[in-house]
Amino acid sequence: MRNILRIGVFALMAAIVAMSCSRKDDLRPESGGEGLLRLTLSYDFGVTAVKSETAEPAFRITVSDIATGETVASVDDHHTLVDNPISLPEGRYEVKAENGDDVEAAFDAPYYKGLDTVDVVAGEEAWSDIVCTLANVKVTVSVSDNVKANFTEYSVTVTNGNDGGSLLYGGETLASEGYFRCTGSLEWSVELTNNDGEQFTQSGTLSDVRPRDYYSLNFDVDNGTSVSGGLNLKVTVDGTLNDKEHVIDIIDLPVQNLEVRTGTVNPWAKFAYVSAEYTTDALPDGLGIQYRKASVAEWTDFDGEIAYDGKKFSAKITGLEPQTSYEVRAVTAADVRDDNIVSFSTEAADQLPNFNFDSWYKDGKNWYANADMGDNYFWDSGNKGANTLSEVNPTSPEETFVVSGKAVRMESKYVILAFAGGNIYSGSFGSVSGLGASINFGRPYTCRPTALHGWYSYAPKAIDKVKAPYEDLKGTMDVGKIYVALTDWSSPFNVNTNTGTFFVPDEDPAVIAYGELEIPDNSNGEYKEFTINLEYRDLERIPTHVLVVVTASKYADYFTGGVGSTMYIDEFEFMFE
Repeated sequence: MRNILRIGVFALMAAIVAMSCSRKDDLRPESGGEGLLRLTLSYDFGVTAVKSETAEPAFRITVSDIATGETVASVDDHHTLVDNPISLPEGRYEVKAENGDDVEAAFDAPYYKGLDTVDVVAGEEAWSDIVCTLANVKVTVSVSDNVKANFTEYSVTVTNGNDGGSLLYGGETLASEGYFRCTGSLEWSVELTNNDGEQFTQSGTLSDVRPRDYYSLNFDVDNGTSVSGGLNLKVTVDGTLNDKEHVIDIIDLPVQNLEVRTGTVNPWAKFAYVSAEYTTDALPDGLGIQYRKASVAEWTDFDGEIAYDGKKFSAKITGLEPQTSYEVRAVTAADVRDDNIVSFSTEAADQLPNFNFDSWYKDGKNWYANADMGDNYFWDSGNKGANTLSEVNPTSPEETFVVSGKAVRMESKYVILAFAGGNIYSGSFGSVSGLGASINFGRPYTCRPTALHGWYSYAPKAIDKVKAPYEDLKGTMDVGKIYVALTDWSSPFNVNTNTGTFFVPDEDPAVIAYGELEIPDNSNGEYKEFTINLEYRDLERIPTHVLVVVTASKYADYFTGGVGSTMYIDEFEFMFE
């Protein structure tokens, strides 16, 4: 189950006109200069299966004043905020949501947490999105049938290195789900007694352990003239497994001599990375990979390229269907086994809401590329800020010059002593900050597309408005830009053009994938088709947020650009091949 925790903070005063994101709610502050905290809450329980409950889980909500660190409000059950919003003075606050207890280690004790910073400004509405995810580390332990057949007793101890941070997996607790406070590493120790009564122990350390990681420790007996126990570590973030394999010698024991063993699978929406290993001295005859849908009896031979690294080999299986169960196995001419099958499910291939930009909503003076400002609120722009004194709307719907349906028209303008670039982005406008603005970049999203496809038309103007450090660009032609980022932020990224806080993809370690297109040329009144390939910096991490930004002026964040530069976009689509 995946849901998103959304916290709405409303600051209402009639005296000040604001540049934040607007929603129509019947809000009546209790006193002047204060706002109301309202909450609609859902959750991302990430790596664990959520049991059916008669009522939605309760989250503890704590609101703290960032300037003093003082807790100004707290409730044990977020449901109480539906009818009883909290009145808050103007200021900056940290909002924390929690479910469960933050303990060192315990079975069946997941702890979920989400944080965000919210600016409450009198007379404005401020909105914040929080993804409440697993804040500790999940560990499960299992042993293979070979271990069960050759050992009468077996148990595993896992610790996070702190006092009280230890759990024993064995007997009735072997199949239990353990949760540990994240310290950056986990230590494990396995104890076994074989059928002859001999006892053995082995231990190791897992490094680079992060919150939301899921380690599934699977102990097995390996192949060959002697046995090395196989420890397969499967790491999951937000519910999708990222497999890493570590082989650890445990004990000598004669076993069946097998030629090939299926390893790990990293499934995406329409393809999957598969690893395997052969155990013979030479490459066995008929070595290959087979796969099939879980609902189909016949196997398909993989006919693509297989990469070799010593005795390990890997392949990328393409042409798969999203959200579908599959099975895969490594085979040789002499070794085709059903106990060598690994099951996996492909990811979803979700498009973003209103990605064709056909739906529009006008709230007062302000245009939004959304069907409404409730559950469909996904896209925003700088319109609310530009429309402070009069209706300007640098970003607006286009109904005539389109590829299909409606399109987005973005025109850079000069408004109230400041340059305002026409733009659209997945996120929400925060508030006015000096002569700039506070913007929340990114919306919750967990799919892994490979490219962005769409259409644009651009008509640049010469840059006539400049500010440091881009004074030397005056007189040169403006440049349009489209870019996409997939990140694992814990909450949307706050941009503040007044303080110089910007999203820099090359410097942000949370960026998993990125792609961009700069547009310097005039499209001469025609739409141009484009594809932006996403470059993944990590093939295993799963995103929590997606950021899509389009601007008619590349340097608009720095109040630099050409007044009149105009960008049209239409019919965007994520590709997953």
